[in-house]
Amino acid sequence: MGALPLLVLFDAEARLALPYDRRVNGQLLEFYAVDELANADLPFVEFADVETGSRWNILGRAVDGSLARHPVAVNTRL
Repeated sequence: MGALPLLVLFDAEARLALPYDRRVNGQLLEFYAVDELANADLPFVEFADVETGSRWNILGRAVDGSLARHPVAVNTRL
């Protein structure tokens, strides 16, 4: 997508890809899967950012940590 810094969550079984803008409040964030969910039978539904340790849900909303209630923008222009 050009120079747009995206996080794309992909579920192969559901054939679903959700793109998010990784910029929050002017800060570029890096994300990783939350370990306790990585081996679960459920689809990947929660992740965290490296910079603040905030935990995010599949809706792109921080549910815990210093960025709680700051949404990651879902990119609908794809």
